[in-house]
Amino acid sequence: MWTRVQQARLDEIGVEIKRLVNNPNLSQKQADHLARLNDEGFSLLGKKETHEKATCMSSYASPTEWGRGDTNPGDDDNGISFKGFAPGMENLIRPTSMYEIDKSQIAALKQAALQGHSFKVQIGSIGIEHGFMGGVHTKAAVTSGGLSPNLLPPIQQLGPMGYYGLPYELTRVANFLPNVAMEGPGIAYFRHDSNGAEAAYVAEGATKPDLTPVITEQYVRPAKVAGRINLTHELVQDAGDAFANNLTADLARSVYNKESNLLLNGTTGANGFAGVNQVSGTLTRALDSANSESPLDTLSKAFVDLRQDFFVPDLVFIHPATLGALRRLKDDNSRYQLELLQGAGSINQTTEQETLWGVPCVQTTQQAAGTAAVLSVNSGAAVVYVREALTTFFDPYSQAASNIYQFIAETRLALATPRPGAINLVSGLPTS
Repeated sequence: MWTRVQQARLDEIGVEIKRLVNNPNLSQKQADHLARLNDEGFSLLGKKETHEKATCMSSYASPTEWGRGDTNPGDDDNGISFKGFAPGMENLIRPTSMYEIDKSQIAALKQAALQGHSFKVQIGSIGIEHGFMGGVHTKAAVTSGGLSPNLLPPIQQLGPMGYYGLPYELTRVANFLPNVAMEGPGIAYFRHDSNGAEAAYVAEGATKPDLTPVITEQYVRPAKVAGRINLTHELVQDAGDAFANNLTADLARSVYNKESNLLLNGTTGANGFAGVNQVSGTLTRALDSANSESPLDTLSKAFVDLRQDFFVPDLVFIHPATLGALRRLKDDNSRYQLELLQGAGSINQTTEQETLWGVPCVQTTQQAAGTAAVLSVNSGAAVVYVREALTTFFDPYSQAASNIYQFIAETRLALATPRPGAINLVSGLPTS
């Protein structure tokens, strides 16, 4: 309790301490007296503070439980007016115990710890954790027709059926060409272009011919293909790590998609290197429609063109629509020209690779419809030099002021065509 006598003594101590502090010439006896006054004053102040807190709390106590809100019934302050808001036991003031934490709160804290998220609960109170972690203990049977939208919070489906990425071209062109690691910022290779003379029959005592080879040094510099995705911290936190991982996979596929396009159609001026269809010095073959030439004849002649230049065709890049049109070519009796004996039964539309006369045909939408690129890869038609394989970065800092995470993917590579003559570009093929 706190009485008027205690308050008067506290005031008296305050006046005496002030007088002693203002005295510049304190004796030892006065200094000891000042120390005792300080101790007594702090003790009284502590009691007064305790009384004020008790007064505040008791003002909310229920008169049903305590009779009236009065911390000192023996004094003459006539008690403290009751400020309670309900007469029940819930207004009883008592300390909260850690033993009152319930199962829902424990489960919520455990889940937050597993996911690495901050979370707090209020012991003795009903919080959001009871809605999500409390569970359903008893309920009546519900038929499928009795369910209504948003009855329960949705659960994100895990695994491949929980996310459907953006479709991209299925074929990565680089997978079908030789890949060579580039150990420096650029590489060089030698190419034997021609001879001044060739070997010949030599009579006894005659001078052997000098081939006089013409050698050139070729240089390759890598070009970068890159992209990024920006996600807010809130989106990553709410959608989960699996969502961010799936988007990162889509980012990688986007980089591969552009990489394939550059390997086939890139130009030196815009992209740093020329793609297969943009290289100078290649062979060309066009459909001779004036003489009613069959598209299959055109492709066969393209193969022969390479063979006549001492190259063996071993790869064809072709658009799916063009290959589909070739599959549907029919003779005068409406029989499919491909697989004449079995019809179309053994031709698989779903595979990325088939063969024409033993040469693999790779379908890709990066090759223009109505065209085909016939290569002799083993003879040096095309080589992919890789300075940096696909690399993915996670950057949570550069845009942290806006709560934005960056996912960055990039690769550095170049296409070299040591033997442009080992490429034959075919045009005029059907598309429907």
